[in-house]
Amino acid sequence: MHCTASARIQIAIVLLLSGCAFTPKAPEERGGNLVSGTRILAEVAGVYTRDEILNPSRDQKAPHKWYTAGWYTKLLEAGYKDSDVVDGSEVSAETSCYAHNARVGCRHISWYMAHVGSELRGQLRPAQTYGRGDIVEIELRTTPSNKLVGLVTRVHRNHDDWRDCQIRGLETSALFLLSPMGPPVGRWLDCADLENEEGWARVHVPGAPLAGVYEWRKLPPTK
Repeated sequence: MHCTASARIQIAIVLLLSGCAFTPKAPEERGGNLVSGTRILAEVAGVYTRDEILNPSRDQKAPHKWYTAGWYTKLLEAGYKDSDVVDGSEVSAETSCYAHNARVGCRHISWYMAHVGSELRGQLRPAQTYGRGDIVEIELRTTPSNKLVGLVTRVHRNHDDWRDCQIRGLETSALFLLSPMGPPVGRWLDCADLENEEGWARVHVPGAPLAGVYEWRKLPPTK
């Protein structure tokens, strides 16, 4: 069902009044909404083999298929070569997740695919293996067809030493207890020191509950 702007406002008041849920595309699919050169902070979720990138539908669990499908084509369009795609050269990373009711779980995931250069290849630790993944900076570029391709530029926090970083949960009003579907849910990656670092801004994730689900972005310097 298509949700109007007024329906989305009603969601923020009480879920039962709207009768629909606004479902945006994952950030990886909406490159047109992001300025090329923007950096984001994300937790490494998965690290992939060359075969998983070239054959995303073979012998993989459903979430991995969703992440890697079409990625090889985007890499070539962005100027990478076939020889650049090797074991460990491609990762998925996540910034947040949300849902407008608890029954469906935290299903709308803000995720990005990114290429890893030789200087960091083999060093990144994913959440799927370690429980917590490395927190990395990813620089985003749009391709000629307006697809989004990321490049891991640095490790912000190691998987076993997040220090001032944490996963924050969505705070919701007791009003949502009236709904049999449950309250909105959400989680997002937050790092306290970023508020004092030049250029970083906390951005509300499009489509997420108005109570607040965010990701950290840093716009490229203006010329």
